[in-house]
Amino acid sequence: MLLSELKTIDVFGKEWRDTINGVSYFSSRVVLNLEHENEMIIEIPFGNGYEEQYLYESMDAVKHLFPSSRWYKESMQTWQAKNYYNFKLNYGIIKGCKKKDLYHGEPLNWCGRHHEPIPNRKHKQWSKS
Repeated sequence: MLLSELKTIDVFGKEWRDTINGVSYFSSRVVLNLEHENEMIIEIPFGNGYEEQYLYESMDAVKHLFPSSRWYKESMQTWQAKNYYNFKLNYGIIKGCKKKDLYHGEPLNWCGRHHEPIPNRKHKQWSKS
């Protein structure tokens, strides 16, 4: 996918709070061009952070899909990229999930922070289980 083809970014997050240790954890699913023909999904695995950390990590993964872009090279903030490239950003998080509800897939490759998108897989809406 080219950055010029990017129309929407939808970030769906889930949060679990470890009340014993006082730490919040999240996982998220990023859907590029939701309900379009060239829809792509990126799964962000279990990580710790609270409030909008899920959004930061998700947008960082999207940014790394376009390494030759100004967004990547100049480390533009999400709102700057949104205005510059004219895409629509929707995001939300489901709080109070159970630990087992979070995505526990492959851990992040912190050397390159690279996430492989999953092409041709349609997103199914998450619900609080």
